[in-house]
Amino acid sequence: MSSATTDVSALHALRVCGLASTARLADHMRAPSDETEAALRRCESDGLVRYRDGRFSGWQLVDAGKQRHDAWLGAVRTEPGWQEQVSRGYAQFLERNRVLKDICTAWQMRTLTDGSNVINDHQDASYDRDIIARLTSHDRQCEPMFDHMSAGLGRFRDYQERLDAALGRLAAGDTAAFATPMSASYHCVWMELHQDLLLTLGRERDEADGH
Repeated sequence: MSSATTDVSALHALRVCGLASTARLADHMRAPSDETEAALRRCESDGLVRYRDGRFSGWQLVDAGKQRHDAWLGAVRTEPGWQEQVSRGYAQFLERNRVLKDICTAWQMRTLTDGSNVINDHQDASYDRDIIARLTSHDRQCEPMFDHMSAGLGRFRDYQERLDAALGRLAAGDTAAFATPMSASYHCVWMELHQDLLLTLGRERDEADGH
């Protein structure tokens, strides 16, 4: 991959992820950390990104970077042949998104026999296994969705691989792989996918697009 292509990938990853660490951006780009760091430094030298220190630290786009990314994305949108497939995948995504919301709620909260809700402390291994089984079933049903998306734009296949990796970590006992914020958790990767679809299709998020 050329440095120019890597730099565009870094800008796109930042546009999708927002404020993010090098590690998270490397995961998004499917690139080694040193290669990702080098791309970010080049973009920083070009005045496209900056590193923010403080309680919430990480890389972020500046206005010039957003403009450069907008120009690249505008060129992508003019390319023929991909829109129908990605749009079909997006329609399927919205259906799966509603299912995943329910699964995530069940992971975070438990309903007791008296009908009250409590925070899931993950002390009940059987309960967590049931929720992970639901997530695994959901993930398998996403295969046709990714077939459409990746037939339109190949980069969408990366999301499927990243979701599968998060699911594998979760199955191995890493509960943080389910929904830990600002990480490569299943829920975070899914939200990145949603944002990427909105950006790529030029949609403004509204009630029909879910959250």
